[in-house]
Amino acid sequence: MKFIKGSETILVADDSEGLRNLLSLFLKELGYKVIEAENGQIAVDKYRQHSDLISAVIMDIDMPVKNGIVAFHEIKEDHPNAIIMMITGYISEYIDKIKECDFMEKPFSPIELVTRMRTSIDS
Repeated sequence: MKFIKGSETILVADDSEGLRNLLSLFLKELGYKVIEAENGQIAVDKYRQHSDLISAVIMDIDMPVKNGIVAFHEIKEDHPNAIIMMITGYISEYIDKIKECDFMEKPFSPIELVTRMRTSIDS
């Protein structure tokens, strides 16, 4: 897994505490620093506070307070080059709304998710 290791800071936004913790732990084991958010509004706020540190965002689409699609657009409005990987278990509901972003359908392999994120960061 040497090819997916890194030292960048990743914002992980998901309302599922279990998945958020799992992704955070996996990323930390690979050397990344992690900032967590439990809903879309907190994700936007934390991105704005730490935009100079955050290299990529992994964000669920279906979250309370502010969904990931709205959060995606708010982050991109301020930071058009932000790298955001959207994740969802309900791809058919959102496919028309996420054409402009990279996304993965749950369940997914954490290795595949981080590989795609790493590829985006490196390009």
